[in-house]
Amino acid sequence: MYSNSIESSPILFQRKADVKSILMVVPSLSFANGIACSVINYFNSIQNEYYKIDFLMVRNIKPSRVEYVKKMGAEVYCLSELGHNPFKVFFSLFNLFYKKKYAIVHVHTPTIGPLIFLMSILGGCGARILHIHEIKFNGIFLKRLCDFFFCKVSVILSNYRFACSEKAGKYLFASRKFEIIMNAFDLKKFEFDKKKRAEIRNSYLVSDEVIIVGCVARMILLKNPYFVIDVIRELRQINSNIELWWIGDGPERNNVKSYAEGKGCGSYVRFIESNNQIPDYYSAFDIFLLPSKAEGLGLVYVEAQCSGLPTFASDVVPKEASISNLFIPLSLEKSSQYWAGKIDELIMHKKPRHWIEPIKKEQYDINIQKKRMICLYQKIIESK
Repeated sequence: MYSNSIESSPILFQRKADVKSILMVVPSLSFANGIACSVINYFNSIQNEYYKIDFLMVRNIKPSRVEYVKKMGAEVYCLSELGHNPFKVFFSLFNLFYKKKYAIVHVHTPTIGPLIFLMSILGGCGARILHIHEIKFNGIFLKRLCDFFFCKVSVILSNYRFACSEKAGKYLFASRKFEIIMNAFDLKKFEFDKKKRAEIRNSYLVSDEVIIVGCVARMILLKNPYFVIDVIRELRQINSNIELWWIGDGPERNNVKSYAEGKGCGSYVRFIESNNQIPDYYSAFDIFLLPSKAEGLGLVYVEAQCSGLPTFASDVVPKEASISNLFIPLSLEKSSQYWAGKIDELIMHKKPRHWIEPIKKEQYDINIQKKRMICLYQKIIESK
């Protein structure tokens, strides 16, 4: 099985001999992937000291954190590197699980769950955790139907279930018992930084007077990118001092760029590749906008509020994402003109920018939530 060898990279931390091993199965380790961001936050808190965590990626989408996690002692495997021969895939996965005997296989991609759980059972691994982060499937009807079927099979094959929010958990697990695991992070990293604001803006030759509407998300239909362009176009007609900065990659990127140019927005819309400076970009923004069609939780909304940004979201975003009075949900049934008007009202009554202490801090503080995750892992391991 494909593995990015860790022998050539120095390991920053040495783990204890009796530390149990856990395999995290993620879509990728891309900077733009929300699931990966959440998993990495927990990884940083518990790797080596409490558990030894490895990663199995569905795809290796760059730029990513692969080299970083390897230096932290993780082994990294990539499913897409195995090709399309099912026998090779099955054998490689079985071989991995049989040799490693992971105490826990923690799947964050439900659609791949049946394959992973079945091979982990045959390989003699321990507990199987299914963790849902999203509540809507993408693609044509047949693909959505297949994805839903695979998710339901994953539910059956798992023996422990986690969800990022109550809404997400009820969506997939229905009446089955599940634990809510918040997508926690280091809150202080997202504190508004005036110096970083100036550095980021100067690097793009943008003055402090320009109002930047920011968005951090994968460029997929679920994030409603075409509607974002429509809103910015309407907003620009009200206020010519507006720019949109979208950070993130995805399959719709080129199409959205063409759409923006076709709408005459090309000169004031910037498409920025995924990177590891997201907290700095939040400081450079003035407003956060992401009218998603569905979200399991939407950690970026929480991050934006922590940075003191007025945060415009669709009213389908789970209530857990609202941690302050900066969270402003609007209906997707309203027009782009209506959304632009609401954003302009806020700009007209703009308040001084500062870091906002979240109302529900303990829910998203990684220093608090990691203790709960460690306890859950320990209980699961001891019960086997």
